[in-house]
Amino acid sequence: MIIKNLEEVIGTENDVGAENWQSRRLLLKKDGMGFSFHD
Repeated sequence: MIIKNLEEVIGTENDVGAENWQSRRLLLKKDGMGFSFHD
């Protein structure tokens, strides 16, 4: 089980966006969970 909170992701390479959108990537393929999870 992987437990992450949003504060851990904000400001990292997994916090990406542009002028009109934001994607905070909490789980990615590299985490090995079989799915990804984004805010």
